[in-house]
Amino acid sequence: MMSLMTLSLTMHLKYRPYHTDHLNTLETCSHLVAIVTLYTGLFYLTSAGGSHATSHSHWFFFTLLIITNLLFLLQWAYYVRLSFLRQVFFITKGTKYTWVFKLLAWQSRASFAHYHLRPEDIYLQKEVPELP
Repeated sequence: MMSLMTLSLTMHLKYRPYHTDHLNTLETCSHLVAIVTLYTGLFYLTSAGGSHATSHSHWFFFTLLIITNLLFLLQWAYYVRLSFLRQVFFITKGTKYTWVFKLLAWQSRASFAHYHLRPEDIYLQKEVPELP
């Protein structure tokens, strides 16, 4: 199973199948988290029946498992927020609801556009509904 996950990660890094960098980054991180989770799970399974492992190594692997999963969850939440804000950016553009974007983004529209909009986000402009 570990070799299959490693092969999957290698193929993903070679071909980068998604059209946006943040999706490729999330997929890479999810593969790494899955590998860490499998490895720590194997460690616990092999050491369950009276092991040579110390309690320090148990705590180390448990902490490693929790930290990697939490970091992935935080990164996922960050990218979901950015994706949501990109859509709100285009929906509120040129309307009286621009204050909604500023409230959600905690920054101005110009600052957000400079730091977070990418050329591939233009497709969002064509798909957003018109506000009254």
